[in-house]
Amino acid sequence: MGGVKVGYYAPLPPASTGVADYAAALLSALRRRGQVELEPANASVFLYHLGNNQIHRGIYKRALEVPGVVVLHDAVLHHFFLGSMDERQYIDEFVFNYGEWNRDLARDLWRRRASSGLDSRYFAYPMLKRIARFSRAVVVHNPAAARMVRQHAPDTPVVEIPHLFQQPDLPPAYEVFRFRKKHGFSLRTFVFGVFGYLRESKRLMTILRAFESVHRARPDTALLVSGSFVSSDLARATVNRERPKRSIVVQRTGRPRFLGA
Repeated sequence: MGGVKVGYYAPLPPASTGVADYAAALLSALRRRGQVELEPANASVFLYHLGNNQIHRGIYKRALEVPGVVVLHDAVLHHFFLGSMDERQYIDEFVFNYGEWNRDLARDLWRRRASSGLDSRYFAYPMLKRIARFSRAVVVHNPAAARMVRQHAPDTPVVEIPHLFQQPDLPPAYEVFRFRKKHGFSLRTFVFGVFGYLRESKRLMTILRAFESVHRARPDTALLVSGSFVSSDLARATVNRERPKRSIVVQRTGRPRFLGA
């Protein structure tokens, strides 16, 4: 990066978000190429990591005040605004994105926001216009996200970079054996996994139904659901759901470390 100084704004471990682990891995790699400082007042270019988690609120505000390059970890920021704005602010932001003629729709979406994790309308309106228009460039991880950004800000450069992969630190074989033995999984059992923040948008009940169909056809399979439930109702529905004996294990744990895509 030559004489370029990069100002780096991102949540970092131990922040409870996968973006923090991603940002830490990328920070280490960038520092091997040049000068990168955490949250400096001045820099040649600023690199901002943004996602739906409210931990990004200060970074989002800074990215609008001092534009730079944004790494967009969530292509839909709708839920971020639902969690960070009051009704008037949210409706005005929606209108900024989609026009005055959608003010009534915005009001309806705000009033029905309790269902935002399941209602497809909240995912159909990513609300990216402000951050995309004010940024010097936007980095996304897949073609669908790139299309969303261009729809909201056609003149902003969009760069698609596949999601970072970091080789995980695998547990020793004896721990894997112990875990399988504890839950009644043989060494031949194929174990599917769902990890992280367990919210309605992960469609956990659909995953459970799909797995049960797989398990009926292939009894040598199992499903591990491990993470923290955002919704107590979803937790109860998952834990109390009738399931094939010992084939589905639900663990309420902290957030697993980022292992890459």
